[in-house]
Amino acid sequence: MLLYPILQCTEISAKSSPYGFNEESFGEIKGTVSCWDDNLPLEKVDVTAYRLDFYDEKDNWWEYCCYFKAITDNKGNYFFEEIPEGDYLLTFNKSGYIASDSLSENLFSLKTDETLEVNRSLYFAGYATLEGSVRDSHSGQVLEGVEISVIQQRKSVIVGNTDSEGYFLIEDLTVGEQAVSFSLPNYHHAEYSLLFEDGDTKLLDVDLEPQKTGKISGRVTNPEREPI
Repeated sequence: MLLYPILQCTEISAKSSPYGFNEESFGEIKGTVSCWDDNLPLEKVDVTAYRLDFYDEKDNWWEYCCYFKAITDNKGNYFFEEIPEGDYLLTFNKSGYIASDSLSENLFSLKTDETLEVNRSLYFAGYATLEGSVRDSHSGQVLEGVEISVIQQRKSVIVGNTDSEGYFLIEDLTVGEQAVSFSLPNYHHAEYSLLFEDGDTKLLDVDLEPQKTGKISGRVTNPEREPI
């Protein structure tokens, strides 16, 4: 399983972090993200640099110890300044767009005082919409506050919640196959694999199974078996 991220460069400087990085072993990663269709720069692309502990090319499986985040500006530029040396996986995410490169093509080794330039293009894929309702599978009661998440780059990203009538509407989903999950405390998690095409509006009604609850009772005594 993936380790939880412990560091984001947007919130804390790697040099002042308590995670044991060598203060002299830092480099930089920068680049430009553009649209493959017209070669124009793309702004507000989420760029993430995962510092890897492990990567299995055969099974396309990876684990990371920390990550750094950046967002492209209006010229499509991003910049990671003073991040620790090591092996990195870069990911590029923007709603409605898909990466033109495989994960293995976005693996890089950053050396001390090195500046890597990584430019990428994203395809415009289109947008889709998902709407529906969530109910208790036993009582049929509508469920408010259900978290709806989409799995992206093996991370669960919360994209919405059900309202007081159990209704949800998720817009601007990227086309393609998406894993959409529904979760609420005291209910079993539900996940669906859905295929979206450009302009799709899919309807999905979800029934969540309540978790079984029980009681534990007893008494506390001292070594002489006297109640405490």
